[in-house]
Amino acid sequence: MLADAPLARGHAGLYDMSPDEKAILDRVPGVNGAYMAVGFSGTGFKTAPAVGACMTELITEGRARTVDITPFRWSRFDEKAPLHGGAEYVEQYPMH
Repeated sequence: MLADAPLARGHAGLYDMSPDEKAILDRVPGVNGAYMAVGFSGTGFKTAPAVGACMTELITEGRARTVDITPFRWSRFDEKAPLHGGAEYVEQYPMH
């Protein structure tokens, strides 16, 4: 019965994803004073308080100290070092 049912309504939008589907938290390369916290798409709202704290530290102190955000650097794509999976980066990059 549903095969010929008309579409009643729908929606569309952009899905903001990085190449490895993980966030990018870093300075914008080549643009002094510009920073990015992008690539979260559907999960960004859940991490917004922590990301805000880390980005504030990066901007005001030169590095995030609450949590090491190095794994989320922009250069990981040029370095051929994308993030994979879930939280294994925590073991590679422990908190300071």
